[in-house]
Amino acid sequence: MSAMAQRECRSRLDRPKKATGAWRLPRDGSGHNKKTGKISTDRRFRGLKMAESNLGCHALLRFGRGFAASALLFLSIVCLFVPAFADDGAGGALATDTVETALPATAAAEKLRGRVEKGREARPALVIPRILLYLPRMVVKAFVVWPLEKLAYFVGRLQGAAKLQFYVASFVRTGFRPSIGVGVVGGSLFGDRKGLSALASYGGRNFQFYELKYAWKLDPSWKLELAGRYRRRGDMQFHGIGQVPWNESRYFYQESRGEASLEKKFSKAVKLEFTSGWRRVGTGDSSDLGDDDRTLSEIFNSDALEGFGREQNFVRTALAATFRLRSEKIWKPGLEVVARGESWLAVGGEGGSAVVAGLEAAGWFPLFRDRVVAFRLLGRGAGQLGSDGLPFYLLPRAGRGGELRGYPSGRFRDRLFALASTEYRWPVWKGAEGVLFFDVGRVFSAFQRLTLSGWNWGTGGGLRIRTERKLLFSIQFAYSPEGTELLILSGSNLF
Repeated sequence: MSAMAQRECRSRLDRPKKATGAWRLPRDGSGHNKKTGKISTDRRFRGLKMAESNLGCHALLRFGRGFAASALLFLSIVCLFVPAFADDGAGGALATDTVETALPATAAAEKLRGRVEKGREARPALVIPRILLYLPRMVVKAFVVWPLEKLAYFVGRLQGAAKLQFYVASFVRTGFRPSIGVGVVGGSLFGDRKGLSALASYGGRNFQFYELKYAWKLDPSWKLELAGRYRRRGDMQFHGIGQVPWNESRYFYQESRGEASLEKKFSKAVKLEFTSGWRRVGTGDSSDLGDDDRTLSEIFNSDALEGFGREQNFVRTALAATFRLRSEKIWKPGLEVVARGESWLAVGGEGGSAVVAGLEAAGWFPLFRDRVVAFRLLGRGAGQLGSDGLPFYLLPRAGRGGELRGYPSGRFRDRLFALASTEYRWPVWKGAEGVLFFDVGRVFSAFQRLTLSGWNWGTGGGLRIRTERKLLFSIQFAYSPEGTELLILSGSNLF
């Protein structure tokens, strides 16, 4: 082989390989490129060195973590138990003598000695509370904090999922048999749903719920949804109309519906939703009662109650406008105003038509250290259309969901309902925040009878479970002059 051919071969060996991007070693096996005068880099050689370096780092990290954990455990034991015996017997005298001989006799030394002795006297008192509270703290962390953190983490992983998700649902009501159901959701379980979603739940003849939805995202600002639903509840309460004393009776409420809704987002702050469809509503005395429960017909004159004891078809049309000024993070300041209007036109039968309207405003204001004060003002009213009466189940009612907490749903109902709520929220741990609330509300028969007296109040507290950008659900304990109740709220029941 000629000298020129040999030089060409050597230059090709020294060039980078385009297929793998690695440099080949010269023929003599050294890392020195005689042509360019630079040190060539072999990826295999470099990867081997990096692997050896990583193994050394991991071993060093393991040793460091083990040493740090052992040192921390030893220091914890010393801090907890040694001070308890520092002032007793020879140990306390030896410690005091050591400080006295080590410090010069100056004013600064005397001041420092006083601080040391004061700290030694105060620390033994802290040993007993730490020891006594250690086991309860571990129990709360293992059985309360840890499950909630894992639940929030699991829900966070479901956000934005594109596949169908199945879940099991259970509804438990005090004094009634539980309902068990299964659901399927397309999209996010707690976020923006798209595609197919369904839920079926059964708890006896008077507790049934079946729902089927399909949503299309027409474009980023338009959304179309078709829905069909059947539900029957046999635990509905009726105490009368107006600000009446406690007089509990039970009835069932049955509803079938098929409707379509169209949503338009003009911006992040403004949204408009139009809904129209068919509904069939029926009511009557409940047959699923306890020993002390009584039906509506046993206490009240059911013949004089408009809409009771029969089924009625309606064509329902609704329009809702939402104006929202708030950060994506739910603990940041913000304001939200929602206006709704509904018309219920009776089709056939003897029922009357009605119109229902409502206005709601909610605000959030940060105080300090992620503490937030929130408020909500709500007003709702209903009126009849035509000469027929207004069905009693279309009257605004207090105690529904998160409205006037501490009272059962349907405790008060009339043509007008007003509510004011305030909450104080603070972070408890990652994924949860504590809440204290106070609600006042009242129903009225007409605008002319609005008054500041006779309002009903409820108060309590609880936990709100959330991700960084979305509130999932809340567990709350509420108290009112008429009793207490445990609430599990989600969706539109929270603000």
